[in-house]
Amino acid sequence: MKQFFNQKRFAQLVLKHWADNQKRYILSMLAYVGLLFTWLLVWLILEGIPKSIGLLDDIQLGTFFFSLFAFGTFYASQYFSDLGSKEKGSDFLLIPASIFEKFLCSLFFTVLIFPLLLVSVFYLVDVMIVTVSNSFLTNSSLGKSAIANVFGADLVMINPHQSIKLFIFFFSIESLFLLGSVYFKKYNFIKTIITCFVTILLFFLFVYFLEELVLPEGDADYYFSKIEKWFPTFLQVLAYAVAPLAWVGTYFVLKSKQV
Repeated sequence: MKQFFNQKRFAQLVLKHWADNQKRYILSMLAYVGLLFTWLLVWLILEGIPKSIGLLDDIQLGTFFFSLFAFGTFYASQYFSDLGSKEKGSDFLLIPASIFEKFLCSLFFTVLIFPLLLVSVFYLVDVMIVTVSNSFLTNSSLGKSAIANVFGADLVMINPHQSIKLFIFFFSIESLFLLGSVYFKKYNFIKTIITCFVTILLFFLFVYFLEELVLPEGDADYYFSKIEKWFPTFLQVLAYAVAPLAWVGTYFVLKSKQV
């Protein structure tokens, strides 16, 4: 495709992807509703109501972000998995749409549609469970359960006024799995996990090597005090930078596979 982007063609590509996968998506969401409802209700019956503590914020947030990271990364790792098959990969690459449109379609579903659906389904179930919880806590001295705000959950506090939001961190991690889905031919999810783990391990080995074998003791203390000072800011920059860099990488790897 010589034309970089065509709005009508992109819309048709999105509709095609939905038509090809709608059954799988709908069944997955229904399964998630069942699992989520069962888990929260069981926890409420076994812990929340007997202890008169209702549905704690930590349980709500922990449940949401566990499902967001687990399902979101797996979904992203499978998006371009057809490229691992010669027949399916050829069919995908021959779809009458530009590489940019195919890449943009992947972002549309992994970055926009998936989180929106997961948040909507989570709150649909969460509101019901919180309502049930509050109906049993009318006389509780601890007060009623409140619906947790998943958008306000922090990962790292930089200072009292600045932090890294878990949602931003999720998009960074998810972007790496989307890159893995187009880079690896098979076992995309597992290979991406291994690659991330090895990268982190090599980073810490490099830091250890630098401290123990290269820098003199006095210099090491000086440089690592500087690193400690700027590390929170580095984490925040990294949290915002990983996703765009991984998306750019995904586009160029996908472009290299074009027939």
